[in-house]
Amino acid sequence: MLDKYGSCCVRCGSYDNVHAHHIKPWKDFPELRFDNNNGEVLCVRCHIEEHPFMAKYGAGEKKPKKTIFEVMLGRSGVKEKLLQVKKEKKEKKRKIIESKRIRRKKRRDEDRRFIRAHIFNESHPNPNWTS
Repeated sequence: MLDKYGSCCVRCGSYDNVHAHHIKPWKDFPELRFDNNNGEVLCVRCHIEEHPFMAKYGAGEKKPKKTIFEVMLGRSGVKEKLLQVKKEKKEKKRKIIESKRIRRKKRRDEDRRFIRAHIFNESHPNPNWTS
């Protein structure tokens, strides 16, 4: 392609850091991948304008693939399901915290009754309780 166009960007005329660019993406047109008529020479700036993701990921690097989580979020209903699961987890955690709080309160009350029973020589309400 450099033989056809030279080492000059066909859009702005720059000679600095030129790249080969497929006019029709070779991902969609694999038969045109090595066809010289499907290419042009672009400088980095013009190539980034053509492929904006190159500015973030660098020239020559591939755009990162989406994770399965990102793909699933794009499908209808999945986001709502994830929010529902998150809400259920939050509710479950709240119930666990509440049950722990109730158990601590019961234990504290039982300890108070035990102390009161020993101070005033009263019998403890739980016969299996040992000091």
